[in-house]
Amino acid sequence: MLSLNLDGSALVTENYDDKDRKKEHKGEWTYDGQGYALAIEGKTTSYTLLRTLGVCALISGSPDVANLRESWVGTIKEDAPEE
Repeated sequence: MLSLNLDGSALVTENYDDKDRKKEHKGEWTYDGQGYALAIEGKTTSYTLLRTLGVCALISGSPDVANLRESWVGTIKEDAPEE
C-alpha cells in the first residue's frame, strides 16, 4: 500500500499472509509541475498521474508505455468532512 501525505512524506507498506507481519518503507514524494517523483529508500521513480472516475494511478513511464510493475493504482480517498 502506498500512502502520500501533504507534507511530502510517503510510506510503502508491504502486507504478508501473516496478518501480524508487515514491512514499512519511508520516503518522500515531489511534484515539479509536469510529473511526480517518489523516492523510497534511495530509489527514485518518476510518475505520470492518471485520474478518472474515482480511480487514481501513478504510472511509471508514460500512459502509452507504462511499466505496470512499478506503477500504483488505487481509489481516490475523499477528505473527511470537517466538524
